Amino acid sequence: MNKTPRYLAIVLLIITVSVRTVVAAKGPLRFDGLYFCSIPTSNGPATSYLRFFPDHVVLVSIYTGTPTLEVAHWFDRRKEKNFRYTLDGAAIRFEEKSDSNVYIYSGVISGDSIKLRVAGYEGSRSMGYVERTYKFKSTSLP
Repeated sequence: MNKTPRYLAIVLLIITVSVRTVVAAKGPLRFDGLYFCSIPTSNGPATSYLRFFPDHVVLVSIYTGTPTLEVAHWFDRRKEKNFRYTLDGAAIRFEEKSDSNVYIYSGVISGDSIKLRVAGYEGSRSMGYVERTYKFKSTSLP
């Protein structure tokens, strides 16, 4: 009995599984740095930072000082409030919750940027929404 077709089938199966694993791991979201954008606040200009992790955790922070990637050194998931994101292709969604407010981020990842619509709610009352475009910058992370 010729064993060549059986071995060929096994090799093709291994290659298919390997390719799917590599493609699934290389999604549109980057984990080797921070996404950031400038935003107006009641205290003047600020920078909003997002840091994503492969296990669907996202950290959100607003920094009112001079924009800097040094934020990455204290932007640590063990110290910051964690939120969960979902991905559907290039579409992303997550919620940032505080004691009285909820901010729903939803948008699309395109290259090294994320265009997000951020809708705010105080209890069940809508506070409106803003559109933000976050740019990615690779940086050393702890």
